[in-house]
Amino acid sequence: MKLSSKLLNFEERDHYYYLKTDGPDIKLYFMTDDIIRIRASFDKEFKEESYALSLTAWDDRFDTLLGNLRKRVVPVSVKEKEFDDCYELSTTTCRIIIKKEPFGIKLISKDGTDIYSDLIGRAFKKDRQGRVYHYNEIDQENDCFYGFGETCGVINKTKKRIRQAPRDAIGHDAELTNPMYKHIPFYIRINKKRKHAVGLFYNNTYESLFDLGCEKSGYWPRYSYFCADGGDIDLFLINGPEISSVVERYTDLTGKTAFCPMHALGYLGSTMYYVELPENCDDGIVAFIDKNIKENIPIDNFHLSSGYTVDEENGKRNVFTWNKKRFKGPKKFFNEMNKRGVTVSPNVKPGVLTVNPNYKKFAKSKAFIKNSDNNDAYIDQWWGGIGSFVDFTNPAGREIWKEFLKNQLIEMGTTSIWNDNCEYDSIDDRSAVCDFDGFRRDS
Repeated sequence: MKLSSKLLNFEERDHYYYLKTDGPDIKLYFMTDDIIRIRASFDKEFKEESYALSLTAWDDRFDTLLGNLRKRVVPVSVKEKEFDDCYELSTTTCRIIIKKEPFGIKLISKDGTDIYSDLIGRAFKKDRQGRVYHYNEIDQENDCFYGFGETCGVINKTKKRIRQAPRDAIGHDAELTNPMYKHIPFYIRINKKRKHAVGLFYNNTYESLFDLGCEKSGYWPRYSYFCADGGDIDLFLINGPEISSVVERYTDLTGKTAFCPMHALGYLGSTMYYVELPENCDDGIVAFIDKNIKENIPIDNFHLSSGYTVDEENGKRNVFTWNKKRFKGPKKFFNEMNKRGVTVSPNVKPGVLTVNPNYKKFAKSKAFIKNSDNNDAYIDQWWGGIGSFVDFTNPAGREIWKEFLKNQLIEMGTTSIWNDNCEYDSIDDRSAVCDFDGFRRDS
């Protein structure tokens, strides 16, 4: 086990501060006055290769790939002071306190309010299994936690434990199921008394866990922690004080929501019934739309579930195929729906069954996630059988996916796609390999 208990060296480098501890080395970036990056690395490699960030202050391997979707900023200048027991780095709105021994980092507001503190002496840890931990001190009775992506139960997650590992949780319990479909390692913490919000975003895609005050030790103040199965503790600490300010700055980091078309704000018809009829589903859906129009029920969208891809012979759902009994002419169907002002969003799934007539073409293009011990396509359970999974970190995977989207759906007349089952839940071998745009990594 490795643990950060004391600061060994502190120095200013080109646009960041470098902290050496008896555990990880740490890079400290003041990206803005209110966004501070704390990257703690036990292997000390500090590779910069993130698909998630739209705002950076350093060279990243994916800068060219993301192009104008990413903005580069110059870190702000800070005022530096050294005291016997700590360093103090100040922006115009807050101060970072770096305790020397025992080691830890604190965030203080301009008016002197304690906003955030590591669990001093036990901030960063790596265990023998390679899992990394980050501990911070909490006010058990007054701290509230919001965020984490898609979760069940109460909104305030105080005293909860949340696992971040996407699952296709069909039929889930609205109160207790965990994990869920969509996980985001970001939360907002606000204290009932101080009413100063702070955001914590962990740029780490390994499966992970947040403990928000469940665990307790008689040797430490009350704490919460983040644990990931690997990687670095790459924390973006986001100052408020308002919750809205934290959200604004978080979306500066990871991207804003796209401006949606008008029809996305209207009534969306969504049912598997019409798409599972044995034949003439297209006529049934158009008749449903006409009934809405006759009854003066505004309808702008229709979600086309995956029944349109069901193979007539074996009943399997084969992405990028059409069941011609159910949909006699896809182009005509989309044309009829478009004439009525209804946008159709056909379902697509990123797994390709081995019985899919397109499987061999995908496999030949090397578009799938690979086995851990050879270069063959990884095969596991999928919807209705066994199949392989498109590797979107592989340029070949992205290209063939775009090809089939265009030929089988967009050219038929759709302007909207429903991306479904993106959890990759059924990849049970966690050593399956992604291309990672030229740097193969475990999935």
